Amino acid sequence: MYNGVNFKRLKKNHDFLKVYRKGKSLAQHYIVMYYIANGLKFNRIGFSISKKVGNSVVRNRIRRLIFESFLLQQDKIEQGYDFVFIARKKASVAGFKEVSNNIERLLEKVGLKNKHKILFSFNNPFLSETYFAFKETEL
Repeated sequence: MYNGVNFKRLKKNHDFLKVYRKGKSLAQHYIVMYYIANGLKFNRIGFSISKKVGNSVVRNRIRRLIFESFLLQQDKIEQGYDFVFIARKKASVAGFKEVSNNIERLLEKVGLKNKHKILFSFNNPFLSETYFAFKETEL
């Protein structure tokens, strides 16, 4: 959990291989995304950034950009998926806005991004119903 956001990291090689082999992929200018349903109640995220992209400083910068972009979208993403983000060589010169837009477009293409964000919910003690307040987000 990171600042109240429920997700975990993919760290094991067999988890990455499962996503690569059985998952689906989409690509944008700076990022390639692989994803697969994981059967859990939370998302897991992994990164793959080749040494061809740049030195360790550049690779870590790109990883941080992707990670922060994903976190900002996390509350709008359906839960129960494994994601692997692969940075392309062009990502070494990309800024936060470009990376964030790429991730947002990838999630929209897949259909895993919810249109509505739940602001709050409450149970009515007199009725057996739960009420939700939604805020429509811009796509």
